[in-house]
Amino acid sequence: MTNSFPRLPELPDDVSGVMRTLLEHGSQAYLVGGCVRDGLRGQPVYDYDIATDARPDRIQQWFPRTLATGLRHGTVTVWTGKRPVEVTTFRTESAYSDGRRPDRVTFTDDLVQDLARRDFTVNAMAADISGHIIDPFGGLADLAQRCLRAVGNARHRFAEDGLRIVRALRFVSQLGFAIEPQTLTAMHQEAQRLQSVSNERLGQEMRRMVQTMWWLAWPLWSAGPWLTVYPHPWPKWQPALREGAAAVGTTEAAQARFGRRWQTVLLDLGWQHEWATVSAWMFWLSRLTGASTDETVEAIRRFAWPKQVGRDVQNMMSLAVEDPVDWSDCAWREALFERPAALVGWVCFVFDTLSPVTQNRLAMFRDRLRTQPLHRLSELAVNGHDVAALGLRGKQVGDALRLLAEAVLRSEIENERYTLLQWLTQRLSDLHASHREGGGLR
Repeated sequence: MTNSFPRLPELPDDVSGVMRTLLEHGSQAYLVGGCVRDGLRGQPVYDYDIATDARPDRIQQWFPRTLATGLRHGTVTVWTGKRPVEVTTFRTESAYSDGRRPDRVTFTDDLVQDLARRDFTVNAMAADISGHIIDPFGGLADLAQRCLRAVGNARHRFAEDGLRIVRALRFVSQLGFAIEPQTLTAMHQEAQRLQSVSNERLGQEMRRMVQTMWWLAWPLWSAGPWLTVYPHPWPKWQPALREGAAAVGTTEAAQARFGRRWQTVLLDLGWQHEWATVSAWMFWLSRLTGASTDETVEAIRRFAWPKQVGRDVQNMMSLAVEDPVDWSDCAWREALFERPAALVGWVCFVFDTLSPVTQNRLAMFRDRLRTQPLHRLSELAVNGHDVAALGLRGKQVGDALRLLAEAVLRSEIENERYTLLQWLTQRLSDLHASHREGGGLR
């Protein structure tokens, strides 16, 4: 089972140090899972998982800094000083009565038994401290063929944990692999298993799919039976999502072109918070499905995604009530004022992608962004102290600053200190009268 070739790249010293400690105590030590798969592919490895025959209590004794992250399932996290490394005892698993977790975990001394319980062959390989590969289920061949194949009986694997269905779709987008036909058939046959998966776990996998090359998984994801057992409102969106495959493209070349454009625009817009891709994708879906703001936000909530995603989508949908091509000069300025420019740009990109009209809204956005007179209130050439010096107090100060901003955005005045103060002084009587009547600024 042990091959002399290929081998993993050299391990970081702290990771090999954990393995050496286990070996020095007479135990086995193997890298397992994604770190083996990605190391063989020449991809960066960020998380290292080690499997051993040592029991959790021994692992805790042998390392000075540990965290009992999953003792019931044999997992101890070892802090190396540079990173956390999960060390897990070889185990076998009994039936999954709830379709989520094994009824019973039994520790074993056999590495192959431990690998046999894993989901896909490319995740069921191990490597020793020298980088030699242990591959009892043909993971190397599947890795070379870019094939995703279930370990053993595919229906059993998905019956054990329905989330593996969505994990398979996520690996299509993350790795660019194709799903082996029998494995795909089993995914269809066991789709109802997703009913026992929590929305939070489902949302975590969906996030990982969306944050990678989701367009590769789109034909499978949008057309498969799994969407019928997603939480509301996803099932009612499926017909529109299936039709939306045309917007992405059905050929490999078309999908690659779409993906390059998607990634390039996101990067150019400088949209950088960690959930930005998810926000962008959800707005895209809202346009594809014709979903209301409330429906879209509900879908976000049911996946337990952060409120930031909902706020981003609400912001974009408030802009999208009208095609950007039809925005007036004033509407463009208002759209770009006190909103993240990336959100406005993304609205334009989505309209460009989904609308049959040929206008380049993204180019219009970039032109408008360059000539935008004011992006936020703090860019005014006057501040609250300047306004207060004119005798305004409390809420009047904020109202006055916003009135000045609106005038600049309407091109009534230039954003220049003397001009702004002179313009405001001429309107002081109206301002005071408005507040005496209990209203705000007009």
